[in-house]
Amino acid sequence: MCEHAGTASLTGRLPQPGAALAAGAAPPAKKTRRKLWELPENLHCPVIGTCLEVNELRQIARRCGYAYQAPPTDYDLHVSFVSLAQHRNALSLAAHKALDKRYAGTIRRYARARSATELGVLWSQALARGDVPGALWAIVTHPRQDAELLRRVREQVHMLSHQIGAGQRADLQRLTEAEADL
Repeated sequence: MCEHAGTASLTGRLPQPGAALAAGAAPPAKKTRRKLWELPENLHCPVIGTCLEVNELRQIARRCGYAYQAPPTDYDLHVSFVSLAQHRNALSLAAHKALDKRYAGTIRRYARARSATELGVLWSQALARGDVPGALWAIVTHPRQDAELLRRVREQVHMLSHQIGAGQRADLQRLTEAEADL
């Protein structure tokens, strides 16, 4: 997924130490929705990168009292959030709350799913519609998801990001050629 080197670059309140799940490990069975910091580490990058826009990350950091010497790049901000999402802290709490608020309708729809199989069907439908962010958040926090569904969702989001990048490069090339023709 994302290769994030180093630690969070935002300064301010430090995260509480906690046990984050190893990459690829299945989260323990729960009866309630998972919190951002309870997710396997390999899901933080796709969740932060897909479900929250950079301007939202900046607003959350500001509201939580995080400061920086110079404005961080979009990548630095992303890396900071991914790193800090591994533990329960002011920033991960605020990010979780923002995600729940933004995707409340999708969370309610997905709450009716009674199995990982039903969640998988909902995911396939959302993917076909291009409705990835809300579906991603609803599934990774759903109490009935399983390791296989999480693996499939993470892989598909990863490949989707590559396809989007390739599409943007192709669009840019066509635009450059059209401008040259004009």
